Amino acid sequence: MKHQPGVMIRICFLPALLALSVLWSADSVAAAPGNPTAAPAAAARASVLILSSLQRGYPIPDATMDAAFASLRERGVSAQFTYVEYLDIARNTDPDWRGLKLRELQAKLSGRQIAAVIVADGGALGFIHREGRSFVPPETPVITTLASDPAIDDLEQGQLINVFPGFDVVGTLRLGMALFPDTRHLLVVDGPNGVQPPVLPAVEAFLAQGPNRPTLEVVTELDYDAMLERVARLAPDTLILMGAYFRDHAGHNYVPAEVARAVAERANAPVLGIYEAHIRAGLLGGSVLLRGDIGREAGKIAFEFLSGARRFAPGMTEEHVAPHPMFDWPQLQRWRGNTASLPDGTLFLNRPSTLWDDFREAVILAAASLVLLAALVVALGWQNRRRASAERALREQQAGLEQMVKERTEQLAVRTREAQAASAATQQANHLLVDLGSEHEAFAYAVSHDLRTPLRAIDGFSTLLLRDQGGGIDAIGQDHLRRIRAAAQHMGQMYDDMHALLRIGRSALQLERFDLSAMAAELAADLQAGEPQRAVEFDIEPALSVTADPLLLRVVLGNLLGNAWKFSARVEHARIAFGCERIDGAEIFFVRDNGAGFDAAGAGKLFNAFQRLHRPWEFPGRGIGLTIAQRIVARHGGRIWAEGTIDAGATFRFTLTSALPTLPESHHE
Repeated sequence: MKHQPGVMIRICFLPALLALSVLWSADSVAAAPGNPTAAPAAAARASVLILSSLQRGYPIPDATMDAAFASLRERGVSAQFTYVEYLDIARNTDPDWRGLKLRELQAKLSGRQIAAVIVADGGALGFIHREGRSFVPPETPVITTLASDPAIDDLEQGQLINVFPGFDVVGTLRLGMALFPDTRHLLVVDGPNGVQPPVLPAVEAFLAQGPNRPTLEVVTELDYDAMLERVARLAPDTLILMGAYFRDHAGHNYVPAEVARAVAERANAPVLGIYEAHIRAGLLGGSVLLRGDIGREAGKIAFEFLSGARRFAPGMTEEHVAPHPMFDWPQLQRWRGNTASLPDGTLFLNRPSTLWDDFREAVILAAASLVLLAALVVALGWQNRRRASAERALREQQAGLEQMVKERTEQLAVRTREAQAASAATQQANHLLVDLGSEHEAFAYAVSHDLRTPLRAIDGFSTLLLRDQGGGIDAIGQDHLRRIRAAAQHMGQMYDDMHALLRIGRSALQLERFDLSAMAAELAADLQAGEPQRAVEFDIEPALSVTADPLLLRVVLGNLLGNAWKFSARVEHARIAFGCERIDGAEIFFVRDNGAGFDAAGAGKLFNAFQRLHRPWEFPGRGIGLTIAQRIVARHGGRIWAEGTIDAGATFRFTLTSALPTLPESHHE
């Protein structure tokens, strides 16, 4: 598409239009994406060097270096870690000056790690090769932007990335021939070879592509004034191609953009350019690499090295930057170029805006406002009809509303009295329930505490009989007495467990922050010390901290690790693991073993008091430990559950995500 960006709207419209504009602008600002990239912390330890052999004031290298710097800043690289240096060695060829610039860079970059170097021209590339290795290691990648024909041999097998694969001389000439198909003579304005990037080989390649090509003339051997006189005396069917004119045949130095402006003013034929800055200085146009695109691409590549997205790889590669057709509209009109031959997407400079270009946004907003106002009128009419209908219905219902309110008030009074009576009954029932709970707790405590005396008597007298009268009792009788003792002791342990359950329900939680992994390791060491002949592999995840009651959590871990130890006793290579799984932000602790396991169908009975899934003679136990563990976990606001397979081990998981009060900072120390 051929267009020039429209001017900003400066017209105040209707209030509705103004409101729409404000809303539109607010939505645009709200929807604008933020900076999606940020330099990682590792990038802050390295820097990028942007280097030019020229002085400040050359539009092309200046714009390229500025764009590279801006590209790094957009990606979060601080200016503190970006060095932009102008060597000024193109006009100051004294070796002492080069040595001075070398010492300055060595002092600036001392102690700095350079992640990548961006060079803006061939002179800067040569400086890096000859002097720069004293402060830039050979493995530092070099990114070239305006260096013609760079070679990896110059960098001692380093890495060279060329973001400037060459000027689009052929594309520029094709556009020029399409604009002026009657061209019979082509004049190339360029300085001596070796001083500026050569364009003649590309011109000759273009002329060799087909018949009826124009004749070629090159003004390389002329000095500056003679060159200007020549371009002012050309035949009408001539086309001029402007190169980079840094120096004339007499050895005088010039700024290429200023030379391009002078040629555009003196020439009596259209002048094509291959540099964006030259076209902006007054040339007709051409297929150019936008200096901002080149700089931004170089900055992006440097950031990839800085952030670690790219790695050092010796050799030379090229990064493609697409050229854009760019033409100056007044020059096209002056030379009567065939603008219809230019491709879509051509960028026109200084093109006068049309009424549609100037007022397009205003017309669109006005049309949108009219549509909105029409919709508002329709909506208001529809709303008025609805309001009238609602008023009629309201009047029809208002007559019976007072009687209905009176009836409902009487009903409400009756229900209020009933609710008050029910509330009193509920309070009385709650008090009774509390009393029953207290009595139940007292009774259970008495059972677990006061029945010890007869149990001790049974155990004691059985012991006396075996000790004093054992000789007069046959083997069967002695076995019966041992069974009586074992049953009494088992009953006593069950009373102890009942007492522990009651104590868990009565005692207040003593919360503190502690290392659950250290507690698990301590319990594992106790288990190993109790049966040193067993070789059990413990895998305990370190540094798992929780806020809980440490005494109660020790009971939970002791039960779970003890069960894992007990039920893995018949496994040759027993393994017990304790750790934490984090799912959706929740911490789930687990104890896993590869022991006897259990039938998953009976998992619901595991946490019932005195319920066991294994026979007593297979694995000893009373069936109360998991009930105690469940009660403790529940008091912490969590839950506990188990998974298992017969002969394949079991996994017990529990959470402590409770609705616990937030502890002061001192509790976490």
